[in-house]
Amino acid sequence: MGIRMLLVSLLLIIQISLISGSCTANRGEIETDGGARRVVCEYRGVRMLAGSAWKTADCEDCTCDVTGLSCCKVGEGAGTRIDPEPNNECVERHVFCKSYLVKASDPTRDCLSGRPLFTIFRNE
Repeated sequence: MGIRMLLVSLLLIIQISLISGSCTANRGEIETDGGARRVVCEYRGVRMLAGSAWKTADCEDCTCDVTGLSCCKVGEGAGTRIDPEPNNECVERHVFCKSYLVKASDPTRDCLSGRPLFTIFRNE
């Protein structure tokens, strides 16, 4: 029983170490409106009130609360970017919050394998 528990713990630690994430945070501003004070966060030029929450087109979960704005992305590749080849034959494409390198000449095909993207999605 002791060895089994040790193996389960080891597997759990390995899985946790593979999870990546990144967060950005900015202080909110305090506004006064008719004598009432409220916290306002700004995200890409849009002002949000404390208590707001949304998901961005970049697949980040953002919240505005009394401490300010916080946007986080969790998962494989969070906080990183896929770098296309220097010859510009590949470009990065985001599909369903995942990044893929596709051929610049045909964005429906995977850059490395040349396979159509729909076969990549079908195998996931």
